Amino acid sequence: MKKIKGRNIYSVTEVNFFARETLEQLGLWVEGEISKIDKNKGYYFYYVNLKDERSVLPCIIDGHLLESIGEVEDLIGQKVIAYGNLSLYEPYGKYQFKVARVEKAGEGLLAKQLEELIKKLKAEGLFDPKFKKEIPKYPKKICVVTSQDSDAYNDFKKHTIDKFPIIELYTADVRVQGPRSIPSLLKVLPKLDKQNFDVVVITRGGGSIEDLAAFNDEQVARAIFAIKTPTVVAIGHEANESLAEWVADCRASTPTDAANIVTAGFSSLLVTLDNFSYLLQSKSDYYFTTNLQRLDYIYLQLVQTK
Repeated sequence: MKKIKGRNIYSVTEVNFFARETLEQLGLWVEGEISKIDKNKGYYFYYVNLKDERSVLPCIIDGHLLESIGEVEDLIGQKVIAYGNLSLYEPYGKYQFKVARVEKAGEGLLAKQLEELIKKLKAEGLFDPKFKKEIPKYPKKICVVTSQDSDAYNDFKKHTIDKFPIIELYTADVRVQGPRSIPSLLKVLPKLDKQNFDVVVITRGGGSIEDLAAFNDEQVARAIFAIKTPTVVAIGHEANESLAEWVADCRASTPTDAANIVTAGFSSLLVTLDNFSYLLQSKSDYYFTTNLQRLDYIYLQLVQTK
């Protein structure tokens, strides 16, 4: 700095230095979509652009850190949340965001929130086996809570009433995804508990953690836990797990698995009846064959006596 006619005059270098010092005091989280990735040729870091609908933010990120969220060539278009601080590359006055932490947007944040919620509900005892109600062996009135005519509903129907017409299957048509799903579930679940169903089955197909958000909601989990009717919950596919499944009386891996669980008693009974049928047929065949042979013998004796 120098003084000219009483005024403080700063050099370009000094201005850029002050700007960098000021910016680097500001640490923050930012969300955006990766729109550009360039690798530095001399050092192991990347220049990345994050964008939203209106602006672009140039960033710099360690190579190992970027690779921790996926294959670099597949990350263009990926939405992320990143923590770091603003900085300035002094020689060129280039404004940039220095990334210290990064994770995929949505899934990473939701996963952290879910982890905290799991700890909370576990501490309150909502997962305790002592609260799990037994699923009836021969449930006649079953209510399936899902989106009607969905693949989940059709799979469940195929393995229940299509196999065992004695079952009365009722459907509570609800939203299973999107902003209306949580209010829909919270409205329906308490009503079902007053309708004397033998079991309530809550199910839907698979999806991302964002798709399954309604079934990881605290209010929905508490509503399922509060139901006095035995509950079976099957959300997603084999790899998917949800909070709703942990508070339910029984967890199923898929809609088909849920159907197999609630019809296990009927399936077992059919096997028993088939065994009895086979045994009866075998004994009948033996009885008639043996006695026909005896009748033939007696008949021959009578003929010879004449």
